[in-house]
Amino acid sequence: MRLVFLNGWGASSAMLEYFKQHLPASYEFYILDEMYKLELSEIAAEIEALMTENTVLIGWSLGGMLAMHYASLNMSIYKPKALILLNSSVCFIEKRDFPEGVKHEDFDGLKQVVKHKDAKSLLRLFSHLLVEGSLSYKEDRRLLKRVFDANTLPCWKALSKGLSYLEDLDLRKLQRPILQPTLFVLGEKDVLVRHSSNSNLVERNMNFKVNNISGMGHFPFGYFAKNVADVVVSFISSLDMTSNKRKC
Repeated sequence: MRLVFLNGWGASSAMLEYFKQHLPASYEFYILDEMYKLELSEIAAEIEALMTENTVLIGWSLGGMLAMHYASLNMSIYKPKALILLNSSVCFIEKRDFPEGVKHEDFDGLKQVVKHKDAKSLLRLFSHLLVEGSLSYKEDRRLLKRVFDANTLPCWKALSKGLSYLEDLDLRKLQRPILQPTLFVLGEKDVLVRHSSNSNLVERNMNFKVNNISGMGHFPFGYFAKNVADVVVSFISSLDMTSNKRKC
């Protein structure tokens, strides 16, 4: 099984080390960092290059939104076997007909920090947003101090472009529906992506499922890493069982 992972905004592969320890050694694990610095067509090409007939596409936060966009293109000879979307929403920013999104005034605070290239404030603010509300915020904050610093931050141009994707992408009305089995793994305490934000989409698409993890915030790779890995492995195993039943 190949897992192609699209990382979230501002994140680095260092954040995933603890999570990877809980995945089967037999999985091929490819991390695509900072995809949001590219144009959408370039992102699709990067993903396309890693597709095989047995690939599951995973995305965290903005990475999940980009994974959904790619899946909707239906462009690959080898289409993703499934999608797993961690702390991802079909629409990140609050809109008149989507009150579940992040409020504009809160998002503007993040934009201002990036605009002024204030790394210290960005690390403090974003770390807070990742762990806020989580029952494990103390443990996760300690982990983030080790893996999230000025040296791991993408360049300011990439961060700014990533914010524009978060602000502009609205996947509620995709040109083509996502046909693959899709699992949303959401945090009950997530302050950035509410666990109710995808409810309408899930109700309209029988291929979509949701797993809400009690007590988890927006950071799924610390205290809750094993819980999330168990959900991922269980979902992938169910795909294999379904495939075997069809062959019989």
